[in-house]
Parts: sequence; C-alpha cells; structure tokens
Amino acid sequence: MYFTLIFKNQENEGSTLCYDLCFHPCAVWFNNGKELLVPDPKIPNYQKDFLHMLITHESISAFSPSNIKFADCVIVVCHPEGHGTVKDLETLKADIKEEGFQFTVIENLLN
Repeated sequence: MYFTLIFKNQENEGSTLCYDLCFHPCAVWFNNGKELLVPDPKIPNYQKDFLHMLITHESISAFSPSNIKFADCVIVVCHPEGHGTVKDLETLKADIKEEGFQFTVIENLLN
C-alpha cells in the first residue's frame, strides 16, 4: 500500500497540503507526482521521524507561506497498491501523533 497525507485547512474550505508516501523501494515523499524527499534510501520501511523530515523540508507549520492556517488534523488515505505495510502505517500514525497532529485514517479504498 501507499499513503496520502492531507493537512486540512482550519476553515475546512479551500487549500490543503497533500503529500504521497510511496515505497520505491524505500520511503519517498511526493507532491503532485514530483519526488520531494527520500529520507533514507538504504531502508525499505517507514521509520520514525520521516514525517518530521517532510515537515522540515516543506516548512509545514501553523502558517503556510501564504498565511493559510492549517488545522491540527491530518487525513491519511491508505491506497491498496504499493509496497507499504501495516507496520509502516502504524509507525506513520505514531509519528503523526508525536508531531502534535490528530489524524483520521481512511482505508480499503476500492479494494
């Protein structure tokens, strides 16, 4: 499987930040189909702090560069295709929590 993370806008309308976490074969962060970050090309699984690396790389904070406030909620969409595992998802969820976000997981899409 692979995952899409959606950082919701506080106003619940308009802009969101969306990132895909794929495994090619290691964890790779994408945005709009463009590869952004490979946290560790030697490790095939998602590891603690890979989300923090994305947050730092993309400067995701309470305010985006365009001053859009983002809520403390992340939606995680689990796609059945890909090489990610349930363990990868569990580690990602722990990372999201550690970064101070609440999350909702949406699984089994078109399975």
